[in-house]
Parts: sequence; structure tokens; C-alpha cells
Amino acid sequence: MDIEKFFEVLGERKEEIIRKAMQFRSAEELLPLAKEHEVALDQNQEAELLETMKKMSDDELEKATGEADV
Repeated sequence: MDIEKFFEVLGERKEEIIRKAMQFRSAEELLPLAKEHEVALDQNQEAELLETMKKMSDDELEKATGEADV
């Protein structure tokens, strides 16, 4: 999954969604948040997304979400 492309799909909601998602410990916790924001993810995508976000540095997350001054 291309994480930057996923963040683009989230649009204006991305910062809020990412902040919430970073608090989760399992992919199963991500499902209700994805559904709440009308983002379709299967179980593999949920796990991959959560794992990828957990591995990203703060700078990488800021760049991916568009928060960084580029």
C-alpha cells in the first residue's frame, strides 16, 4: 500500500484520523475508524497501514500528511 496515496484519500480528515490511528495497538482497532470516515480497508490493508505508520518517524508522518513545510 502506498501510504502517501492513502493519506491523500483521507483529504482534510487525515490529521485527525492519523492521530487516532497511531494510538491503536492492533489492526482490528483501525476498522471502526476507517468505517467512520468511509475509508474501505480489508484486514491485510489495515495491518499493513498500521504497521507502516508505526515505523514512520515524526518527520516522515508530517511529510506524508502534508504538515511539513516543504
